[in-house]
Amino acid sequence: RPERRSVLPQRRARAFVTVALSVAAPLGAQDVPPTDSLAPVLERVGGIWNSDFALDLVARARSTRAGARSETGLGSYRSEAEGFVYFYVDRPDAEERTLIRTDQLALEVMWKAPGLTRQRMIGRRNEKALPTNISYHLDHLSVVQDEFEDVIRLGDGDEVADVTHPVAPGAEATYDYRVVDSLSLAYGGSEQVRVYELQVRPKRPDRPGFVGAVYLDRDRAAIVRMSFSFTPSSYVDPYLDYIRISLDNALWMDEYWLPYRQEAEIRRELPQLDFLAGSVIRARFQVGGYEFGLPMADFLFTGPLVVNAGPPEQLAAYEFERGLYDDAEELGLGPSSELAEVEDKIREIGVKQALSGLAPLRLHVGGVSDLVRRNRVEGTALGLGSTLRLPSLFGEDPRLRVVGGWALGSERFWGRATTDLRVSPLDRVHVSVQWDELVDVGPIAGASRLVNTLGTFDGEDWLDPSRERSAGLRWSRALAGLPLDLHPPTLLLGGGVARQVSELASDDDPAFRPVRAIDDGTYGWIEVGLETGSAARGLFTRTAARVGFGEGRTWLGPHLHAAWRTPDIPNAWSHEIVLDAGWVSGESPSQELFLLGGRETLPGHAYRTSGGDAFGLLRARSGRPVWSPWISAHVLAAVGWVDDLGDPSVPSSWAAEDDLGDLRASLGLGVDLLWEVLRLDIARGVPDGDWEFVFSVRPDFHGWL
Repeated sequence: RPERRSVLPQRRARAFVTVALSVAAPLGAQDVPPTDSLAPVLERVGGIWNSDFALDLVARARSTRAGARSETGLGSYRSEAEGFVYFYVDRPDAEERTLIRTDQLALEVMWKAPGLTRQRMIGRRNEKALPTNISYHLDHLSVVQDEFEDVIRLGDGDEVADVTHPVAPGAEATYDYRVVDSLSLAYGGSEQVRVYELQVRPKRPDRPGFVGAVYLDRDRAAIVRMSFSFTPSSYVDPYLDYIRISLDNALWMDEYWLPYRQEAEIRRELPQLDFLAGSVIRARFQVGGYEFGLPMADFLFTGPLVVNAGPPEQLAAYEFERGLYDDAEELGLGPSSELAEVEDKIREIGVKQALSGLAPLRLHVGGVSDLVRRNRVEGTALGLGSTLRLPSLFGEDPRLRVVGGWALGSERFWGRATTDLRVSPLDRVHVSVQWDELVDVGPIAGASRLVNTLGTFDGEDWLDPSRERSAGLRWSRALAGLPLDLHPPTLLLGGGVARQVSELASDDDPAFRPVRAIDDGTYGWIEVGLETGSAARGLFTRTAARVGFGEGRTWLGPHLHAAWRTPDIPNAWSHEIVLDAGWVSGESPSQELFLLGGRETLPGHAYRTSGGDAFGLLRARSGRPVWSPWISAHVLAAVGWVDDLGDPSVPSSWAAEDDLGDLRASLGLGVDLLWEVLRLDIARGVPDGDWEFVFSVRPDFHGWL
């Protein structure tokens, strides 16, 4: 057996990138052969599209690629791969990700010159967190070999078809190329390898094509890494929003660059409807254990690319090195640094066309309650919206979302418009406008709007809304460089102006509570905040301070929100702890005060009967499946405090409200039904509360309701 040199001493070793040289001073294209001194080369050709140097690199890469596939090249190899495939639903606006299904796979990977491939699935297990009948294409469950064929196809041609590989024969007629950097890459503690970063864009963005970067070994122009996406016309499936792929090779036997780590993300949405949510398939594979020069008969490579080595029971009995959810606990469901690099490279390349495969104009529904809702102020309100994709900026496809409708009870139009713009790799700007939208006091909503609608048919309405016409702008910047993994802290700065008006109930049903009046007026605000962690992974915190002004008032309002939860793993204990606290100065209008009591805050105490200008609330929940996935059981607890530390002006309609002034608590238990989506709780207030029954929906889904 030929000697093998592994650059993967441990199967879980992580790759890292060190920038050794970055020079981009375009002075003119010249035919410059590669030398050991790269600075003069990049000074002359760095950043120039289709320089002779860049085109020479493409030709060398093509020759190296062909040589590795020939009978006189590598010969054959066998390796092992383990990976995870996740299927989940995401809401990009809220960074919410709801895991639906997890698969763990083990593969035997075989290759024989000239380019024969075969993969045997020797281990597989999966669990569903929510019902799904998804069936994966085989290339979602396998390793990419040879950095794809000369014509790239995905999903058996149902997802991507007819995309020319960037170093395929004749690719220069399809793509533009430029060399932008010389880097050093190191894998698993091995010595650094110097590479060129070659950026690739299609000459015709309206045709199927590759968009991204190829990293080439300086010595032989072998492909070391590929980070890329596709043009919209590449997508065959009209449901596809985008596909992003990151492939990493490692050097074996000091000569051959072979698969080491791979990651792909495939995102879909409804082609006719923007529901602010999409389904995502994300696959991560690690490859190692290479053996070279093994005799392999040609018949081993006949038939499908991937075959099962045995029945499902045998595959499920495979002894995996890692647990089914170890990868999700370690890395989360958010984009990895490798996939984030794909988005960064697209922005650097500056393709002036939207790269989403979705239609530029679609119907839009922010939540079920945008279509129909009911409350004691609006009566029944109906609505609909649309999403318009704006001209591409900085490699991103900004979308303008407009929704509006008519409230039958108050006989008034309502509407809002929002858009998010990425103005740099680290900076985002969110713009919003509202017209006669209902805004609840709080700070914590008593129910999702859909549950509130259902409650009105039983004489319950947990909103205390006012009417608002407003315009706001929020800038956010990721504080890159701080050592907090893939979710760096984010600095927030925003402001706006709002006209707020009290509302009266349009429904005269005496069963409803009276609507709380507010201090009508036009108010402005400026807010600064800091977010750390991720709502989808472990601990998330948001600290904010708001300065408000208007109607002769000026006030300050700091607020803290912190949430910790364990990963959403089927058939295991889950825990969640949420802390909220805040204070507003005495000049604040009444709508800035805090209300506690009842569902979602302190169940078992009268609903929102305790108010003040300072509060603290700690909530905890622990549960475990009883009959998965139909029934789970949990216990819950809450401790809260609210008081008047200053002298706020309280409207007369609030004068009878109680003041906690000391700690009060709630204890209870409940069951979760149907994949823990529906919650039925019974809780008692402590020390002097009552028993209360609460029906609610899992918080992950509140934004969709």
